[in-house]
Amino acid sequence: MGQPKFLYLTSGEEDALWFAEEKGCSTVLKVSNVPLEYLEVDPEDGIGDTVEQELNNKFRLPGKVVLVKPLGPEHFSIIK
Repeated sequence: MGQPKFLYLTSGEEDALWFAEEKGCSTVLKVSNVPLEYLEVDPEDGIGDTVEQELNNKFRLPGKVVLVKPLGPEHFSIIK
């Protein structure tokens, strides 16, 4: 379901599209140049102990993280 205090992010475009479609949407945003201290491992779907482990996991699964500090609009662009 997700907590409204977080923006949930994934490192895989197809993964992001799947989550968007689950919510009845087909828009995928690209988020770039995010400082690591603005991210935490997704408390519901993450598998790593740290953000670095989550994004570079040995299973090659898309990383699941949450944004915990606000970003300006310059960090976002529409992919689909």
